Amino acid sequence: MPAPVCQTRWFILNLNTSSRQELLPSDYWLDTEVRWTGIGLTYFRPECSSSGCAGSQKSGTYYYNAALRIWNRTSGDRMALTNGFDQFIYERRASLSDQAPATLVEVIQGQERILTPAGVQQEIAVGLLADRRTIAWRPDRPGGLDGQIIVYRDGRESQSARGRFSGYMNATVVNVVIAGVLSGAPSWSLRAYSVIANAFTSPLVPTFSLQQVRVLPR
Repeated sequence: MPAPVCQTRWFILNLNTSSRQELLPSDYWLDTEVRWTGIGLTYFRPECSSSGCAGSQKSGTYYYNAALRIWNRTSGDRMALTNGFDQFIYERRASLSDQAPATLVEVIQGQERILTPAGVQQEIAVGLLADRRTIAWRPDRPGGLDGQIIVYRDGRESQSARGRFSGYMNATVVNVVIAGVLSGAPSWSLRAYSVIANAFTSPLVPTFSLQQVRVLPR
């Protein structure tokens, strides 16, 4: 590399006891995505990142076994969404770059099927409904903000709508999927798509900058 890339370590902090436990040892974890998901703590390490390519043997999605304090590899793809039980939506991509091609793969009860049709450059999983329908964002060009929302049922496209959306800050509230769209740094607008109406709502422009969107119980 023309400039040095620092190694990093990952820790988990227990706020009740103030104890700290190492999760990932010192390594080149640049561009690694660590998240809480329906199956617990997971991380996705892309095959290629800004610090180079880790290779297919080290990349993929891993989940943390807290009892044994080990990481188990679940897939070579990025786990985007899961119901925490038997349905998993993966993105088949080599990196987390906006421009990277991405294909959606659904795994139900261990059976894999590809959702994204041949010829589509990029499709991003943005929502998973209680009835197993998968909501995907298919931009007109990789990383773009104009495109189509696609709803998959039983592995097939059941409805679609054109609009302005993104794969950022996605959250699902019953049958509505939300996304953040950058409208001029550092300003973000919130866009929403209603599955029932099969339509996009008017954008909501907060008076502050956003980094994440989370759904809280009422």
